[in-house]
Amino acid sequence: MNPNPEVNEMEENKILEILVQLLHGLTELMHEFKQDMLELKQDIQEVKDIQLRMETELTEKFDSLCEIMSVQKDFNKDILERLDRIEAKIEVCS
Repeated sequence: MNPNPEVNEMEENKILEILVQLLHGLTELMHEFKQDMLELKQDIQEVKDIQLRMETELTEKFDSLCEIMSVQKDFNKDILERLDRIEAKIEVCS
């Protein structure tokens, strides 16, 4: 222990000043971290919104393609039936 109380008090004040500076620096870092976290949450929400929109659009497009395939299949079946009838008529006439 230092016998001179003035020196001891000066050292304590320096230590307190350093601790206050460190605390201020930590407070600033925490504020920056909080801002970064808020931005990250916003970015994540934007990605989720985009994903939901894409899923919805793709589902609609897929459903449309399935409907088109069904219509095309029915059309092809009708054409084949007509061709079969035409072939049968040609065979009868031959």
